[in-house]
Amino acid sequence: MLGAIERATRQKIEPMALPSVDAVNERRVAKFLDRIDGALAGDDLSVFRDLVERYEREKNVPAVEIAAGLAKLVQGKTPLLLPRPAVPETASIAREERPPRAERPAREPRERGPRAALPADVGMQTYRIEVGYRHGAQPGHIVGAIANEADLESRYIGRIDIRDDYTLVDLPEGMPDELLQHMQTVRVASRPLRMRPATAADIDAPKRKRAFGPPRGARPGPGGPRTPGGFKPRGPR
Repeated sequence: MLGAIERATRQKIEPMALPSVDAVNERRVAKFLDRIDGALAGDDLSVFRDLVERYEREKNVPAVEIAAGLAKLVQGKTPLLLPRPAVPETASIAREERPPRAERPAREPRERGPRAALPADVGMQTYRIEVGYRHGAQPGHIVGAIANEADLESRYIGRIDIRDDYTLVDLPEGMPDELLQHMQTVRVASRPLRMRPATAADIDAPKRKRAFGPPRGARPGPGGPRTPGGFKPRGPR
């Protein structure tokens, strides 16, 4: 998904380091102390000072303990500091002190299931999408959008024929109706694809731009999609 976003925006997304727990706690403490400074610089505190002194005399509790209790009262149920992450006991064991790992038994080769080969009766179908060169569409944009939204491996996306104001793309036959309906609103270059099966007129119309990928109708290479047709059944989004 991150790669598709970078291709669509043509910008590299730089990773950002999260602040440590200590850094967050230090910032929270600083803000809390600033609140105390603001309170001390505010209106007359004589009433509250008298109450603290009275409590100190009657309860024989040091003023600092009273101040701590009042601070907790102000903070409420929200903890002031973040808890430190628990450190696993094994993390304290030096690498050289760890016992050697037991050798894993060799795995028996597993038989490949139905995902390993493309069914013989699955062909390719040409679809039309309403985005073309004059809208700024590029092959990478189209492949990324279809692969992510249709949950289809990019190697099962065939020939991409970008025209001036629309594009023809070859996909495995058998696209579910609900997925085709969803692809109506998927956007490339800020335009909804409005995907539909291409007509003969769409395919035979004169074109000014060159196409990308294998010849139209060519079958994907070895290996196979996860389900017949290459499309994963869609659940609630």
